[in-house]
Amino acid sequence: FARYKGVWHFSGSNADSSPNALVCSNSSTPPSFTAAGQVGTAFSGNGARFVQTPNDPRWAAYGSELTLSCWVKASAVGYCRIITTKNDYRDEDGFELTTQNAENRYNVIGTGDHQNTFYADNCYVAPVYLTAVMSNGGVEQYSNGVCTNAVPNKCPLAPSTRVLGLGKFPGSGNGGWAGTIDEIRLRWAASSADWVAADYATQYDADFAVLGEIEWINTQGTTILFR
Repeated sequence: FARYKGVWHFSGSNADSSPNALVCSNSSTPPSFTAAGQVGTAFSGNGARFVQTPNDPRWAAYGSELTLSCWVKASAVGYCRIITTKNDYRDEDGFELTTQNAENRYNVIGTGDHQNTFYADNCYVAPVYLTAVMSNGGVEQYSNGVCTNAVPNKCPLAPSTRVLGLGKFPGSGNGGWAGTIDEIRLRWAASSADWVAADYATQYDADFAVLGEIEWINTQGTTILFR
């Protein structure tokens, strides 16, 4: 029903909790995985550590729609990759969500060098829950369950059979994620605004669900860049 293709809680391991249950591997120096507890603190990387999924044909089946969400907290301002299915940001397939440069911009890349600007909370001050929805060439970006912008027809998706890297793309010379990542959720569907808000609520609202203590959520602004 939810069409999740990958769910990583990072509660002590790199396990995929989706129905695919993909057997993931770590970089030669693995990230550290925090036991269940505070939301937003699980995967800890230093820019060179990552988790890698198998090269599986199921990763090429997303068509024109996907939703990617995760908690992030950067250790400092700078270029930090979060998640990608491709090696080079100008490739004509795959997608990625990154931060880069001093403005703490975020990118979502569909095909080639397509980009749009968005705004969200500052993720090096406190954990932020980011959601990227890509549908029929359009993109929507959410920060802590709230849509910050939407741009149609700028980010077409093309299939990719490459591995999926969490925290860094294996073999890429581009910078990896320096900081923490938690609750990466990837689904082959375009989530509605209500779905995104509920997904966020299940992780912070004690009246909705209790998954763990959130370290802190701030409301400062930073620039978001969608590609």
